[in-house]
Amino acid sequence: MTCTVTLALPGLNLTAADTRLNLRSTDGSEVKVDGPDDINLVLKSGASLVLPYHYRKLRRIAEGWMAGTGDFVAVQLVLERLHALGTLEFEQLAHFWETERDNLRTLARRETGVTGGDLDQTTILIATHAAGPKVLALHFSMASPAIAAVGNYVITWPPDLQLDVSRLASTNFEQAVNTATDVHAIVKSAIEVVRTAAQWSWTVGPQVQVGFTTGAGSQGARHFYLSGDASSLAQLSDVRLQRVIQNAA
Repeated sequence: MTCTVTLALPGLNLTAADTRLNLRSTDGSEVKVDGPDDINLVLKSGASLVLPYHYRKLRRIAEGWMAGTGDFVAVQLVLERLHALGTLEFEQLAHFWETERDNLRTLARRETGVTGGDLDQTTILIATHAAGPKVLALHFSMASPAIAAVGNYVITWPPDLQLDVSRLASTNFEQAVNTATDVHAIVKSAIEVVRTAAQWSWTVGPQVQVGFTTGAGSQGARHFYLSGDASSLAQLSDVRLQRVIQNAA
């Protein structure tokens, strides 16, 4: 599983996620992979699928950011297609997902053997101003709406995390966002969410990646990215945090 934070506010789209992948080795044992290398998977068809480290569970799409939670191969397939689609127009996203959802479910099951139940727990979350600003959720589950606007922020927690821990962390994040006076405070609040999840869940790794866009349209959107140890980044001053933030392609 994973921990993600997806946030859409006036002038800011952001997503953050840990980098851990829980894989199975050839002898059947589970292996935790946090980075820093790309992972090249060979699918059942013989095709290769590269899971990049730099954008392990997130991608930029136009002036927004997206992250996925659930089956990591299915997430990767969708992130690549959405990145290539390159639009945040709600109608186009809805058309894409309503057309491709069943095809991608079939492809993921054929190539990896993932169960339908695991796919039903897989979701893509997009921070965008196209709907409000709102976070859009693209559900793999055929029992859920294909696409829905679900609020200004969404945190996905691993299922093994204690409920009182996630509730407190969610409350702290919301309070921090509501009282933040600059973008750096919000970025550090998102990092703190991932740090908390990594502290209490073995399925979440200690490394965090954050992508965010400030401004939009005529204001001139600017895209940024940072990556590193969540505990260390959460403790940085705004000045030191600024030094590790990169321009995002």
